[in-house]
Amino acid sequence: MIASLLLNQLIEVKTGIFTGNTGVATAIMADGRTLEVKLDSGSIVLVDASFVREVRAGGLLMVKPRRTRESIKNTGKRMLGRLK
Repeated sequence: MIASLLLNQLIEVKTGIFTGNTGVATAIMADGRTLEVKLDSGSIVLVDASFVREVRAGGLLMVKPRRTRESIKNTGKRMLGRLK
């Protein structure tokens, strides 16, 4: 389960010979726990999901704010005002 959450995410290896290296999890192996990780150095390694952590930008997850109906309506009004 955890491995599926890390797929296509930027991760950092916590334990082992590749400790401190970062890369992107590109695949999940058949056991459901092992990740194939392409490191920034270009190496491709297999790492158990319990030995990695997700890297977050600035320590926070970057979440795009949801647009409300009001903000969409205001954007439309601004666009119409520019056409006049």
